[in-house]
Amino acid sequence: AVYDKRHVTRIDELTPQEWLELAGDLHRVQSAIVKICTPAHINITSLGNVVPHLHWHLIPRYLDDPRWGNPIWLSNLSDMPQSTLSPEGYEELIHQFRSVLF
Repeated sequence: AVYDKRHVTRIDELTPQEWLELAGDLHRVQSAIVKICTPAHINITSLGNVVPHLHWHLIPRYLDDPRWGNPIWLSNLSDMPQSTLSPEGYEELIHQFRSVLF
């Protein structure tokens, strides 16, 4: 989720009203992820180290995740099992998110 009303890099640069709007968006997106993907937990982080713009990462976590209980960035991606949706699977996932969010 990217805050795109104006360029800021940290939440302290937002007005209180802007923070409320962004928090509402984060809540909507997290609720949609929970409804559609049914994770056991969601990690939410705002790093901004590479992309200097206020943005958030919402990361669904599952109990069978080999990194369960640890931050996702402590493992090499090459050590993780890879799973990929088919093009039809991606389209269905997009459709589900659109139907929940809009």
